[in-house]
Parts: sequence; structure tokens; C-alpha cells
Amino acid sequence: FLYVLPGRVDHHGLQLLLTAFAMGCLFRAFQPSDLRPAAGLGLAGGVSLTIGLETLPFVGTASVILSLAWVWRRAPASTLTCFGAALTATSAALLVLALPTSSWTTAACDRMSVVHLTLSATVLVAGAFALALERLRPGASWPLRLVTVGCVGIAGVALAGAVFPQCAGGPYAGVADEARYWLGRVSEAQSLAELFHRRPGSAVSSVVTPAIALVALGWQWTRASERPRPHRLALVVLVMSGLAVAAWQIRGVAHAGLAAAFALVPLAAADSRRARISGRIAARLGPRVWVPLACVLAIFAPLLLQLGPDTDGGDAGCDVTTVLDALNDPAGLGTAARTVAAPIDAGPALLFLTRHRVLASPYHRNVRGLADNRRIFAGTEAEARATITSRGVEVILFCRKYAGKSNYAGRPAFLDGRLASDLPPGWLVPVARTEGVVLYRVDANAAAAR
Repeated sequence: FLYVLPGRVDHHGLQLLLTAFAMGCLFRAFQPSDLRPAAGLGLAGGVSLTIGLETLPFVGTASVILSLAWVWRRAPASTLTCFGAALTATSAALLVLALPTSSWTTAACDRMSVVHLTLSATVLVAGAFALALERLRPGASWPLRLVTVGCVGIAGVALAGAVFPQCAGGPYAGVADEARYWLGRVSEAQSLAELFHRRPGSAVSSVVTPAIALVALGWQWTRASERPRPHRLALVVLVMSGLAVAAWQIRGVAHAGLAAAFALVPLAAADSRRARISGRIAARLGPRVWVPLACVLAIFAPLLLQLGPDTDGGDAGCDVTTVLDALNDPAGLGTAARTVAAPIDAGPALLFLTRHRVLASPYHRNVRGLADNRRIFAGTEAEARATITSRGVEVILFCRKYAGKSNYAGRPAFLDGRLASDLPPGWLVPVARTEGVVLYRVDANAAAAR
């Protein structure tokens, strides 16, 4: 999937594992005699939301699926209630454990906070109303059931919007301009249309597996004589919701792809069983052809569909390891921990592979670091020198790939422009150079001079 790459370990991978577990629980939650899957779904949902809000659309979709399952008598009200209770309890407990007391009531839009705890509690209240209606009127019609949970859900969302209006514009509504500027260039935060414009191969490969899963599910239903099972309807909703999120931010493709895998693997297995029974060549070759073909399309689409130039950067990369010896040399820069100004995406590698500090890394809450980093590379000479002096920057790591990416509209970038032209100012001393990376040491006295 989008975030499961060799050598890359971050919170997205853990969220996908939790989401896979949660999806398994969701498909088993339609069994009326067992509430453990609903509790597991709520537990996994609360943990994943605490890690990051990328899973909020999935948790919301799961809430809608269980609500509609109760409306159409595919699951008891106790399932929805148990899920809401587990989700709310887990979210509340982890919020208390993860945050200081002063932040418990702070309305943060970009992380788990009282805002999202309110939404979790809405699911619990909806379950409680559904349970009450089920006990008082066991034969209630589906329109009455729909109105019951629908009104509670709308009221809960409206209450959250009224009490926390600052979050009505989305998770990044209150993000500072400097962080918003950086987020606009993060691939996973861009829309599917933007990614298709920049890297059409990657965009197509992101959606091809979910699209194949939808086609396969539809093809199976046209051949089936009975109504689709609830968990297969849930798969369709999950895939479509993931694609809908991807239309806004491409990160939604990860959950769509995960749901697609849950759909394709059982379908391929069922086709294989039918192929062993049937003597027809077409039936035997069917699953052996379209399943591998789907995998090939998903893996090789970026290579087959590079319809335009890569607009992410120049030909040279930004491999920090090429100047690692100079950064860690005990006789040079490695004598002590130094503050490094570098492209934001190089920050984690520098922190992990060296003893040095960085001004900024791919984290939108580090607003001051993002702003200072941009002033150094994209500001005027006076801004760059003043920021370097005030922040005690001792090393500049320049990557040709990112030259000109942080410029201010209508303003020339002094340092980026000079370094891209191999004309560093006199207060920068070259230390190491590779094809795409150049390392400079700051002459503090010269940089501070006016």
C-alpha cells in the first residue's frame, strides 16, 4: 500500500495494521450472538485515532455501516452500542494518558481531542437510542429506525460544529500559513486530481486495485441469485468511501486498497474452487488471469503510465547518506551536535543517522521551524543571515532537487538561487559535494556581520 515501503517505519503502517484488524472485526460484527467483534472494532478505532486522524473517515464509515445494519435488521442494537462504548472509552482513556492535564479540554482539530471525543460519544448515544427503541418497539419499521439513528448522528455532528466551529473547515483549518504551505506540497495530502497532474502513473496505480475490486464485486452480484451478504455490502461502502477521501487527499487510497484486498482475496479463492470443479478452460483460467493481472497493473502502472515529466524536482536526488561521512567525521562536523538547516524531507534522516539537530522536519506543528527554514532558503540575504544567527545554524545542507521549492511568491530566493548556481555567499564554506547534495559550514562571524 501507499505507506508500506521497505525501510520506512512510521505511524501510517501501524494505523494500517489496526485498520486491517478493525475491518476484520467489522465483518464479524454482523453476527448477533457475539459482541466481541464490535468491542474490538471500537478498541482498534480508538487507538488508531489517537495515533493520527487519518483513520477518522474509516471510523466514521464503520459507524454508518453498523447503523444501517441495525436499520435493516442485519445487526442488533447491542452491536452498535458496544462499538460506540468501546470507541468512546478507548479514545477518552488514551486522550488522558497521552496529553497533559492542561490539554484535556483543548479543542485541537489536527489530533485526537475533545472534538473527536464528542463525535465518538455520538456513536454511543446513537447506539443507546437504538437499543431503547429495540426494547420498547421490537417491530419498529426501518424508516423509524433510520430516523432514530439519523437524528442522533446529525444532532451530534451539529453540536460538535457549534461548540467547536474552528474545526468545521477540516483538520487543518487552524494550521499556520507556513505549515499550510508545506502541507500543500506533501504527496499524501494532495488530491487525486493533483497527483494525476504531477505523477499520472502513481495516481492510476493508487486507484486501480480498488476499481478492480468494485468491478469484481459487481460482476459477482450480477451472477448471484441471492441478495449480497452484509459484509460484502460493507466492502463496497468502504472501498467507495476510501476513493471519495482520495479525491480530497490521496492518503484515503490506503484504506480503499485495504478494503479491496479483503474483497479480492476471497473472490479469487471462490473462483479457484469453482475452476477446479468445472471442466471449462475459461473457468479454470479466469482467476489465474485476472488476479495476477490486477497485481501487475497495481505494481507496474507507475512505469507504464509516466505520461509527463516528474514535476517534483530535478534529476538529482537528495540522499543524505552521500554526505554522511562528512557529517559524522570526528575531525570535522562530527565533533559535536550542530544545528543543520536542510530541506524538510531530509530532517528525519539527519536526526536518525547523525548526532545533529535540524530546524524542521515533516511535522506541521513545528511552525517556527518551518518558517525559519523557509526564511533561510527562500528569504532575502538579510533574512537568511538574521535567521541563521538567531537560531545558531552551523551547517547548511543543500539539495538540488528542492531548489526553488520554498520560494515566496514574487520574491527571489537569495540562498536557494545562489546555491543552485554554485555561487555560495562568502559566509558559507563548502565541506562535501555529491551529484545532488552539497554540504556547507557556516562562518558565524561572516554571517553575523552587517
